Amino acid sequence: MNLHQFKNELLSKKEYSVLFNEPMSLHTTFKIGGNADVFIRCKNTDQLKEVISISNKYDVPYFVLGKGSNLLVSDKGIKGAVITIENISGVTVDGEFLTCGAGASLRSACIAAQKAALYGIPGTVGGALYMNAGAYDGDMSQVVVSAKAIDGNGAEKIFSLDDMCLGYRTSIFKNSKFVITEITFKLKYSDKVEIKRKELVR
Repeated sequence: MNLHQFKNELLSKKEYSVLFNEPMSLHTTFKIGGNADVFIRCKNTDQLKEVISISNKYDVPYFVLGKGSNLLVSDKGIKGAVITIENISGVTVDGEFLTCGAGASLRSACIAAQKAALYGIPGTVGGALYMNAGAYDGDMSQVVVSAKAIDGNGAEKIFSLDDMCLGYRTSIFKNSKFVITEITFKLKYSDKVEIKRKELVR
């Protein structure tokens, strides 16, 4: 691992938000954890691809972070890079299809769906797909249509529902180097008031 050269190349590009020796306690819901050697915020998928490529170039291990929900980080911290995708969070609606950046919160996805009179999200979006999250007799496999992910070399691949191998709290992503960047859901039209009532009942 050549961390020094990795840091220098990131700093030379200037467009990245890069922090060194960043306390992970500031980025997890449990508010614990030691420092990450390098903490990088990616604004978009192109930046994510480039950071992964640079990490590979200098043999720097990386960990991809959403919003740090329910994440336990050792007091020893994280060696290498932490790449957060919380800013890759756009949400768009096209008919019954809802497309979200992997860093989008499930709350923002649900709000967008409710405004469009769509219903069906079972409960960051990327983390939910990664573990096929579910609740109330539903899970992600029932609403996901496709997903985009970046492999360990920074190349993008599109996954169909069948490709994802979604099972109980698992997916193809859990045992691979793929980083989920975008998910498309197909939801169902319903009455906005009824959608809100169901969410309040939950």
